Amino acid sequence: MNALPADARRRFEQVRKLLVDGGALPSNALQLACPADADAVVPRLLRAGADPKSVTRALAEAFRMPVYAAAAHGELEHGPDGAWAWSAERLFVTDPFACRALLDNPQLALPDAALRRYRGEPGLLPLQARQAADPADDPSLSPEAERVLREWLELAVDQDASDLHITPRDNESVEIRLRRNGMLLTAREEHMTMSDKCNYRLISNTLLTLSGNQHGVYNTPKDGSMELTLRGRALFVRVNMCPVTIGRRVWGSFTLRLVAGRRRAARSLDQLDLGAAYGDALRRIAATNSGLFLLTGPTGSGKTTTFYAVIMEILRRSRSQVSIKTLEDPIEVQLPGIDQIQINNELGMNYAAGLRALLRADPDVILIGEIRDEETAQLACRASLTGHLVLSTLHTKNSLGAIERLRNLGVPGSLIADTVAAVSAQRLVRRRCPHCAAGCARCDRSGWQGRVCVAETLRVQALGHRQVLAGGVETA
Repeated sequence: MNALPADARRRFEQVRKLLVDGGALPSNALQLACPADADAVVPRLLRAGADPKSVTRALAEAFRMPVYAAAAHGELEHGPDGAWAWSAERLFVTDPFACRALLDNPQLALPDAALRRYRGEPGLLPLQARQAADPADDPSLSPEAERVLREWLELAVDQDASDLHITPRDNESVEIRLRRNGMLLTAREEHMTMSDKCNYRLISNTLLTLSGNQHGVYNTPKDGSMELTLRGRALFVRVNMCPVTIGRRVWGSFTLRLVAGRRRAARSLDQLDLGAAYGDALRRIAATNSGLFLLTGPTGSGKTTTFYAVIMEILRRSRSQVSIKTLEDPIEVQLPGIDQIQINNELGMNYAAGLRALLRADPDVILIGEIRDEETAQLACRASLTGHLVLSTLHTKNSLGAIERLRNLGVPGSLIADTVAAVSAQRLVRRRCPHCAAGCARCDRSGWQGRVCVAETLRVQALGHRQVLAGGVETA
């Protein structure tokens, strides 16, 4: 569909207003443009910040169609037209914008078998119209593909991997790789063809559907997420898809980040294996009332985990009598009693805009996910100068590099000296397997088992004294 008809644009405006009136989108979302492609309507609302359940309700009301829920005991409970049905927090509705037939006949044809095998998050369920083909033939709902995906994810869980890479190498070969102890290792290579009962295109479509994306579209990068239980563990999986060209066809290459469930609690400094010296340095930072604390390190070095532990320490010391607000992209852990704001560049909610808003919200502590530009750097320094404790990250190789990076972003040296309290740089390095010297069954013949945090801390107030902490042990 190259352009939406007038009726679809009117319904988009109605859905958008329902989301704003219900608080699922900020008021400036009323300026959000309606896309010309029907498949992009709902994804645009989700990227704008609306949660799937709110979008589900708004679509149901605007299109006057039923919503379906799956009961906890496995049977289906169908809600009446215009109402929502709740059961075990599973709420489903089709995406009417993505199906031309539903624009004229927004009645949902939903065979029970199709819903029973759906394993997506509560919210939008991609289905076809009543007069279309049976959703059981929809390649995005392949139970065999779901079985293969669970097998790969279980392999990642069993190997204690942080990331699962699913990469097509040619039309008939898929490479499965795992990020473990910081190393990317090939786990297996799958061979399949388009004529197989379960081929890579079916697996790709299923993975896109389960992560909340439109299946069958591979020419643009996509991000999504899903929650599931594997090996008795509740997992929250972030899904990223990048288009790759093999021959004349475009395929999806997937990276899945495996973390604990959304409802997991942040760990304290005592629970992290940071070493006594580095832990004490972080406790001293948590005890300060103002200043800018910067943390540097590569992706996957545990910076977010460390910051959450510092916030937990601040809450413990203050007996929760402080106002802590965060700007994050994405929000990885829901912290009780903390105001967490998701960055959304499409709506103009970048770090600088969010920080300007937070400064008017009477915060005591501000966590900025990353300082990326001059405006954010200037605002962060001035916020710490006016009595706030500001925590943030920078992309530098070491702690001293953070000072030069702030200068390159246009922050005056005098302002840096007055505001920056400390800078830490941390890495996660592989730990030698304690059971062998060159590889054994316990370390999967790699010679490594687990990782340890190596960190250095620079206290800017005393530039002549640099304290280096490696693995929690003071070395210089």
